[in-house]
Amino acid sequence: MGKMVAEYNDEVVKLCRQLMKVFSLNLGLEEDYLQNAFGGDEISASLRVNFYPNCPQPDKYLTLGISPHSDPGGITILLPDDHVYGLQVRKDDAWVTVKPIPNAFIVNLADQLQKLKVLSNAKYKSVEHRYMLAPRFFDAQINKGLQEFKGALSSFQSRIKK
Repeated sequence: MGKMVAEYNDEVVKLCRQLMKVFSLNLGLEEDYLQNAFGGDEISASLRVNFYPNCPQPDKYLTLGISPHSDPGGITILLPDDHVYGLQVRKDDAWVTVKPIPNAFIVNLADQLQKLKVLSNAKYKSVEHRYMLAPRFFDAQINKGLQEFKGALSSFQSRIKK
């Protein structure tokens, strides 16, 4: 399995190098400009894997996702599950769910590319995103509200003053 992960990582790094070329050309720069700005042939890359097995009752077992953030690096390549709609990006003041496209990567431009916004005239922006696993909420019915629980207090407890 380690060999397969290493090969996958190598291919993703190749993809990132190609994307850096495209981004450089899109900005009217030399093809290798961004790659050189990120360290040339010694550019660093890391592989992080987040796997959440199927949970039939995510609310019951308190499953967590990944809280809102932007990625600190240059480019993030995500390989989503085609049937899981957990990734959300912030657009204006709302969260928008990203629908995975089968056999496709999701490319997030990260903070280091945004820091070049003077160079790119803000063409590239780091996107705040989060990953939701169990976006379900259980609330009282709006028209009923919450009722006092009769008998919930023992004779040793006093009521909270309103």
